[in-house]
Amino acid sequence: MSRHILTSRGDRIRTCDFGALRATRYPGFNPISRRNLFALTKAKFWEKNGNANFNKRQRMMVNKLMDGFEGKLTSSKWAKMVKCSADTSLRDIHGLIDQGILEKEPGGGRSTSYRLII
Repeated sequence: MSRHILTSRGDRIRTCDFGALRATRYPGFNPISRRNLFALTKAKFWEKNGNANFNKRQRMMVNKLMDGFEGKLTSSKWAKMVKCSADTSLRDIHGLIDQGILEKEPGGGRSTSYRLII
């Protein structure tokens, strides 16, 4: 923010600490609201895993999972959402499992599903 804006707002602006993240608090901004907490969780995830080796499809799907994906993630859903083959989706998923980003849910066989580790 510019110095002028900071000086004109005075004490109305406060800074909140959330671990390694810092959020500037404005009047009417509730740092504990669900939407804000969700955004901070997503930011913490990318801060922690930003150096991980993601390809474009993996990055897109991890963002979709964090943005409120409903239902169970399967390799066939992955393939449809990113428009790739089933084999490619399975390679992407296994790459994320190896990096500790996804894990298999209990159960398996044809209905193997995966969940994001946050």
